[in-house]
Amino acid sequence: MGLFTGGKESGFGDGIGAEAKFNTVAGLVCKGTTGDGTGTGSGDETMREVVATLYATDDGNSRIRMIDTKTQAVTTVAGSGALTSVGGSRQLVFDRSPASSTVKTQTILFITSFYSLRRFDLTTGQMSTCVLTTETGHEIDPHGLAATPTGRLILGYMNKNSIYAYDPARPDGMLQLLAGSGSPEPASFADGAGGVARFKQPWGVVVVDSEWCAYVSDSGHKRVRHMTLRISFVPAKHCDSVLSFLCVQMLCVPWNFVL
Repeated sequence: MGLFTGGKESGFGDGIGAEAKFNTVAGLVCKGTTGDGTGTGSGDETMREVVATLYATDDGNSRIRMIDTKTQAVTTVAGSGALTSVGGSRQLVFDRSPASSTVKTQTILFITSFYSLRRFDLTTGQMSTCVLTTETGHEIDPHGLAATPTGRLILGYMNKNSIYAYDPARPDGMLQLLAGSGSPEPASFADGAGGVARFKQPWGVVVVDSEWCAYVSDSGHKRVRHMTLRISFVPAKHCDSVLSFLCVQMLCVPWNFVL
């Protein structure tokens, strides 16, 4: 493993390779990888084209950066450096609704931020913000983020040790509790279905399409958790989900990961 882009010191600057500077990269997504279900072909040439662009949340600089993996060129696509622009940005994923099912139509990024979910259109440069609320009217501060093959989003909420599901087609920002208690009770550990499961500061979330499941980095317990997804989005306190124990212990705290 070697340095791909960015320097040894934090800062801000667009450029090529080591000329570019970042300050706390919180999230990273690759446009069109087979891991997020959007790869359209096979063979070396197709794959090189598919994985040509990365997008990163440069949280310390309050900007969204684009990285060309062929040229190592880093450019800024959103943010002015002010906290009011894209400050507090954490994880990001591409929209995976039917309208964005191919690499060419991947133009919408969803980004978790302070007490909100941002939607950024790469084509128009327009950024919009949605405040996410639970069924009890509580506004959440989302951290981890992943997209399912249907376009729905899975979010990790560290402050209440829970996992939520959200349908971007809903204009009201209403969430559904997928796993965990959804309450500010002391963190604990438990496997089980839906509201029976317990976490401690769940952060990163990744969805595996072929198995219709998600993996969650339960950072407070130093474990990676496996969750079978059966999301119906019907009015109910918990979605129909099953959470099972995967990994005994990690050597370090797992914050975020991608496939």
